[in-house]
Amino acid sequence: MAKKEKLSTNQKNRFLTINFNNEFIKCVELSKTNKGLIVHKLFSITMPERAYRDGIIRDRNAIAKELTIALQRNGVQTTNTIFTISSSKIATKEVIIPAVKPNKVAALVKSNATDYFPVNIEEYVIDHTVLETIVNPDDKKDKKLKLLVIAVPSKMIEDYYDFASTAGLKVASIDYLGNSTLQILRTQSDVESSVMIQIENDSTIISVFENDILQLQRTVPYGKTMVVKAVMEKRKIYSYDVALDILTKETLVHPEFDGDEVTESMKFLVNNVQRIMDYQSSRNSGKPIEKAYIVGNATLILGLEDLFKNSLNAPVESISFLKGVTADKKTYIEETHLTTYIANIGAVIDPIGFTPKSMAVESTTSRGGNSSDAMAGLLNALTILGIVAAVFFVVVPLYQRNKAASERDEAQAELDRVVVIEQVLEEFNAAKTAYNDVNDFYQLSRNEYDIIPSFIADMEKILPQGVCLNSFEFNNAEEGLVSFKGTSTNKTAVAKFLLQAEELTTAYGNASFVSTIDDVIDENEEEIVEFQCTIILKNDELENRGYVSKAENGEAASSGEGVTEETQAAPAN
Repeated sequence: MAKKEKLSTNQKNRFLTINFNNEFIKCVELSKTNKGLIVHKLFSITMPERAYRDGIIRDRNAIAKELTIALQRNGVQTTNTIFTISSSKIATKEVIIPAVKPNKVAALVKSNATDYFPVNIEEYVIDHTVLETIVNPDDKKDKKLKLLVIAVPSKMIEDYYDFASTAGLKVASIDYLGNSTLQILRTQSDVESSVMIQIENDSTIISVFENDILQLQRTVPYGKTMVVKAVMEKRKIYSYDVALDILTKETLVHPEFDGDEVTESMKFLVNNVQRIMDYQSSRNSGKPIEKAYIVGNATLILGLEDLFKNSLNAPVESISFLKGVTADKKTYIEETHLTTYIANIGAVIDPIGFTPKSMAVESTTSRGGNSSDAMAGLLNALTILGIVAAVFFVVVPLYQRNKAASERDEAQAELDRVVVIEQVLEEFNAAKTAYNDVNDFYQLSRNEYDIIPSFIADMEKILPQGVCLNSFEFNNAEEGLVSFKGTSTNKTAVAKFLLQAEELTTAYGNASFVSTIDDVIDENEEEIVEFQCTIILKNDELENRGYVSKAENGEAASSGEGVTEETQAAPAN
């Protein structure tokens, strides 16, 4: 009995953290102590069908029923709950503000919220977390704060409070998944510059750290489910869990992208990670990421770590154990399973604490009730002053009142014009910021192959009847050389095609070359014309690389060897 009483007195330090996603409900019961975090219990259950989607609780009764059963089955009695939520409807932005006092930061953030997010702020709950304090090296007194500002639909927060009431839980806090992840991952790196790749079921959170300070965080819509579904399709398996189990026992993910459908399913994710790493390096004077860490339940997939090692420009390591987090020995939890519940564990460290606007209003009203006597005295004083003022304005000559009203209307009209200008400026700045972010990513993704789609589209437009292209090869990417072979029933059609090819908007003038043109007999013993052509494409990327002069001068480079004036003139015969 003594042990039970001691346990109950420690319940204030014990929390139940819950994270919803489209497929599962992940739960962790843990304690927050001076020595770190102790995980007592953890488990996942299947999300009821059509009950939840992208942060929106559609059927709270169905979820509450399944969750209540699972809590009872796992012996969880803690009701003090922290939800960590994620959704594409949640907006985030990193901002820098003057280093004001801590109690002034929230007011400053909310007053500038319309500059951060192009949404109706009245429908959102705005909150923040401090990422770092930036000190001017030339002036130590010049300090700024770097914040992660989050905007969550107020209705979404209210739905989580309603759900907790239905499930018999008490909301201790509501956190944002990105912040939950940040709190635990910022202590796991052993290098100065690192990237944490947290692979979840439907998405992946990519966090870049510099000296344990978050520099960049992005969420991409590619997760573990992609590779699991690829196995289900390849093996004709209809069970998600069976396919996942196979991935943990057989190495189906190859060390390199080689065309295998299971391995190729991870290509979008790997490419996005590399682009974010390149983007961070470009922002940080070309300083590369020293190490990449893979975290989350996807670390159990065999071959995944080797694929990342061979695809990223940095050493890669899977995190199997979490620093500062231990498993309760009495509940027989394997510490290797803790990385599967990173967001749940991190939610208890320093949650943001979103509160519905309705509750904030009620809280403000209740706080005001303690000074009712003083308020009553103030109202009386204001009433007396109001009466005196009314008498004064009654005796004021009518013409003075009309003049004041006219001046007021003019001032208001001028103010309205200024407000409109400010709104336009704010919208412009927000659009400019969004454009710059997208443009930076676009510039990193550009390469010499970008011109190919428009070239093929133009080729289809000019291809005359009777001419057939049999092969197409972009055989020299650096110099923009495209080679293709074709056949036709007569040389006139070939000549027409080549003349039109020289006029393509995607090719330079006089940059079309014919290597061969022959009369041959096909398998049906009919006479046909075979030809081969090389074109130098016009490409901004090639211009930047210094290849314009070759194209403009009509040089065929390495692919142009053996091309003579006679062969160029042959189609005109």
